[in-house]
Amino acid sequence: MTANIGSEEFATNASRIGFDVTEATKDRIIDDFEQIEEKVIKSLDEYFSPEFINRIDKVIVFKPLDTKVIKKIITLQLLDLQKRLAALGVTLEWAAPVIERILKDTYNPEF
Repeated sequence: MTANIGSEEFATNASRIGFDVTEATKDRIIDDFEQIEEKVIKSLDEYFSPEFINRIDKVIVFKPLDTKVIKKIITLQLLDLQKRLAALGVTLEWAAPVIERILKDTYNPEF
């Protein structure tokens, strides 16, 4: 089971991440994850009954994806597309700025 409990807390902090902030600022925001995780776990009783919470074996709060991880995902997806196109006889090549452009056009820390 998954839920978006605490997503507003992540969105508030994630909105501070952008392309106009330094890497140190991004790292600090990502480091705040542990504090946010604690808040989210403590707030579960606001959403669920104690009987339900007692039946949950483990609570996992997913860490937000940072730009480094997104770049890796973009690269993997491009490699997959390259393979599929090669099977059709089409060659696909790209340069590093393409990954940066895809990242800029698609990355939204709120999601």
